[in-house]
Amino acid sequence: MFGSRIELITSERGKELASVNLYKHRFLDYRKKDGTLKWRCSTNKNCTAIIFSTQILRENCKRKAKESISCRPVKIIRTELLKTQLAIKCLDITSVRKAMYDKRQKKMSTLPKSLNEALCYY
Repeated sequence: MFGSRIELITSERGKELASVNLYKHRFLDYRKKDGTLKWRCSTNKNCTAIIFSTQILRENCKRKAKESISCRPVKIIRTELLKTQLAIKCLDITSVRKAMYDKRQKKMSTLPKSLNEALCYY
């Protein structure tokens, strides 16, 4: 699932589906204790994958953070929240922001630790 693009689409019957690569997930449940939405795989009957709404937000934000490094994480999170209109807690937004920083950090090159390493790179 990592590196996958998650999109919210509408089915022929007008129901919301979460699309991940070639798999479609149908809306299953609304969890009252933390306000997350639960999605179950509907393409493959043997698939036991479950997606929570915070995962959709996290994956979309991580993908956009990797694509546009100059854009601030807060702006990316706000635009994604406006698109999906999910009720997300403050702790979830903090974890999304951390995941975005981690994804950007992997894309950046590491700094040399010694003078010899610096001379070998350049």
